[in-house]
Amino acid sequence: MNTSAGIRHAVAALRRRQRLRILLDGALFIAALVSLTLLLARTFDLESRIGLPVVPLALGAGIAVFLIHAAIALAVTRALGTTARRTEQKFGLQERLSTALEVSEGASEPVREALLSDTSVRAARLDRRAAAPLAGPSTALAAGLLVLFSAGLLVTAPAPRPAPLPATAEAEAPAEPDAEPTDTLLEDIARMADLLARDAETREESYLEAVSNALRELAEEAPGLDREEALERFMALAEHAALGYGDTPPEWMEPGQSNMGEIGQRMAAFEAAETARAAAAEARQAQAMMDDEYGAPILSSDALADIIRQGLLEPAQLDPAMADAAGQAQGMAETLPDGAPMSGGSSQPEPMEEQLMRPGSAMPMGAAMESGRGDSRIAGGGSQDLAESSEYMRAEFAESEEIVISAAETEPGSRIRIQIAPETSASAVADDAGPSRDWRRQADTAVTRHAVTPDARPVIARYFARSATPPTTGR
Repeated sequence: MNTSAGIRHAVAALRRRQRLRILLDGALFIAALVSLTLLLARTFDLESRIGLPVVPLALGAGIAVFLIHAAIALAVTRALGTTARRTEQKFGLQERLSTALEVSEGASEPVREALLSDTSVRAARLDRRAAAPLAGPSTALAAGLLVLFSAGLLVTAPAPRPAPLPATAEAEAPAEPDAEPTDTLLEDIARMADLLARDAETREESYLEAVSNALRELAEEAPGLDREEALERFMALAEHAALGYGDTPPEWMEPGQSNMGEIGQRMAAFEAAETARAAAAEARQAQAMMDDEYGAPILSSDALADIIRQGLLEPAQLDPAMADAAGQAQGMAETLPDGAPMSGGSSQPEPMEEQLMRPGSAMPMGAAMESGRGDSRIAGGGSQDLAESSEYMRAEFAESEEIVISAAETEPGSRIRIQIAPETSASAVADDAGPSRDWRRQADTAVTRHAVTPDARPVIARYFARSATPPTTGR
């Protein structure tokens, strides 16, 4: 192989590697794009939305794009000079390869031969893997995208369906719906009609009465109707009944129930409970009104004594045992005060005796403080004074003072504001003037007494305080 042929062979090998690199990158990118398309189609159900098979379209488009990419790659790398110039730029050969390819077909000259010889040596030393690598950053990116989208396809793949079991005679036979006897349907219709009629009378609801009448007509027509039609009309009337009850449905009607069997069971249970309650009430009434062996009502001794006192029955008309019991009850009643209840009897309510209400300012201070202690249990019943002189009490707590309750609104648990009208008197209390420590009056000095707060007067704070807690004793 001469020098020029060796150079051409080396450049052609580099071109093949470049083409293979371009085709590999294109194939990886196109495969990643097809995987992404399939993943989106499976996630968003594009096949049913657009009405076209997505998988064949994606594969066909990928193959077409790859062929177009391959044609472009072959066209771009067709000339050896292009590959030579790329190699020169990468390895710094200063246009030796491209120049050698151009002058290789010329006449033999010393300069040309020297160039070809030098270029041939350099071309033989080139590392083809370094000059035209098959994998690079673009290849790694395409491979990563392909792996990612392929993993997404595996994750979203539908679960395999189990193989169908061989058909049997029982499986081939259609399942029969749970059919209820016709007499049960008729019984439920009549039962609901009776319940609605009773509730319509109790609640005075004309809508329920109309539904009840429609159910009675359905009960008459049901024997001649198809069961499905009768059941459909019954369920429609049951919905109308629920609308008639509104927000207060009865015990036997549960909102939202659509099963005819459940409605019938609840109505039957409700009727059974009503029957049991009525029987219990009749039993209690029968126990309260029992007759003896002769058919006469059995009465208590208190009732017999009351009858004898009213003169409706003579003791001689009773047997000795009953007469003795009635006599004992009558004697016990005579020993009790008027209106007091006897054993087993009841007394008439009597109004309470009116009590004299006195203003708090008219009660002695000591009595109010001592109320509820010992023998003094009412306001005004105490005897301890704050001062030894009664004149002090008369001057300080005159009965003519007026207590005014403020009209301002108060919150629950707060005290009522008490205002005592100020009073001007021509007399006042003098200082202690002697060893007897008696209080004397001086008519020459005018003293004005101002209103005080409820806390300064325990009697007012006790009897005119609105407190959430009961007052303590001695306040």
